[in-house]
Amino acid sequence: MNISSVANLYGSPAQSKTPSSSAGAEEQGSSSTSGRKGDVQDIVDLSPKAQAAQSFSVGSGYESTGKPMDQILQDMRKMIDVRSEETGLKLSSRTTGKEAESFFGDVTDRRALYAIYSDDTGMFTKAEKSLAYNTIWQMKEKAVHGPNMSRMEKVRAEIDFAEQASPEEKATMGWVKERATAQILYEKAKLDGNIPFDPTSRYDTINTGDSTIDGFIRRLVDEAMDNHFRPIDQLVALEDSKAFKNVENRFESLLSSGHAFSFKDYQPDA
Repeated sequence: MNISSVANLYGSPAQSKTPSSSAGAEEQGSSSTSGRKGDVQDIVDLSPKAQAAQSFSVGSGYESTGKPMDQILQDMRKMIDVRSEETGLKLSSRTTGKEAESFFGDVTDRRALYAIYSDDTGMFTKAEKSLAYNTIWQMKEKAVHGPNMSRMEKVRAEIDFAEQASPEEKATMGWVKERATAQILYEKAKLDGNIPFDPTSRYDTINTGDSTIDGFIRRLVDEAMDNHFRPIDQLVALEDSKAFKNVENRFESLLSSGHAFSFKDYQPDA
């Protein structure tokens, strides 16, 4: 059976058919007899690939909640393989535009996409990992550059997007940098607008749920804000600052110590 007859890549998941004619039974090559004499019912046996195609057709989406990372990696590998067969397209460094969207266009689960691009087992190619990363980047662009958004709305959206990362992604130096950058943009916007500190606003404080990480982020933000008042020829990039190098070293020590991260679940304001 052709997989594309089971799941159309550009539509909703197909349902298995149960033809009633003997011709249909002959075509499928499988039949069984029910309890009543002369009553023949055809059976369609879906191959593992066909079943996977049903699960990962465009529009089905994906939900990683409650699933271990190993299972997510296997699911994503299966999804890419099925869609490669459906489209006849294999991802490469030259795959762009609508062709690429055929693979991850409906995957909005950031944890699943993170699992792909951060994988170090060799399960995914460089092109597949790059596309997963770019998909998250596109999600961020849509979130923080919406139409008619003010500067303050955009920088708050930066914080929101960072906080929506999975616990696995948050437990990385890359995420510490992302969250610090979002806070820097926010505090600069407040400073430029002469907006006072508001202790009741979750945007004015850093509370990831892990106090050690909170301290790392605060240190990066404070040094960047000090730079805000320096002449332009004295400004340094976040990665080149003394604070960043110190935090990076301390973060590596944190990982090697087996630190148990305790990030809180993110609940955006209504």
